[in-house]
Amino acid sequence: MILLLVIAGLTAVYVMTLGSLAWEDLVTGFAVSSALLWFFRSRTVKRHPQSNADTILMLKETPRYLAVVAWDIVVGTWQVTLYVLGIRKLDHPGIIKIYYDEESKIRLGVALWAISVSPGSFVVDVNDEEHYILAHLIDISDPDRVREELHRKYLHVPGSHVDDEGVREHA
Repeated sequence: MILLLVIAGLTAVYVMTLGSLAWEDLVTGFAVSSALLWFFRSRTVKRHPQSNADTILMLKETPRYLAVVAWDIVVGTWQVTLYVLGIRKLDHPGIIKIYYDEESKIRLGVALWAISVSPGSFVVDVNDEEHYILAHLIDISDPDRVREELHRKYLHVPGSHVDDEGVREHA
């Protein structure tokens, strides 16, 4: 059941990328998604599946997470538009260091995708040894607020170490 949901999700991403719901694109997306899952089955299919409670929690949280990402895309697009049109001055772009707790590689990967997909932000580097992300953002005028917001939205890690030396602004 979960594999069908994953294939449906991957197919949805494929057709959204194409911007087409033609039956040929749906079939191609299904075939590509199925092939990718089969090819990477050793990494994608767990030998010991999650408990039903974990799966239900993941499915319950997915719509909220997607809504947060969609809203960030809208807000990021608006902010970038204001900068491009010259309505807002580009004063505080920079790279910020965001610490994370070692948890799931999948959760981290989804968080990195969510940070990068929104206009105005991009993941520059991930340090697995010291557990931090370097992300370039278009506005880090308040670095502590930005760090806290990214943690709350994407990383969901309470009590993570955050310090002021984790911020570099462009000169």
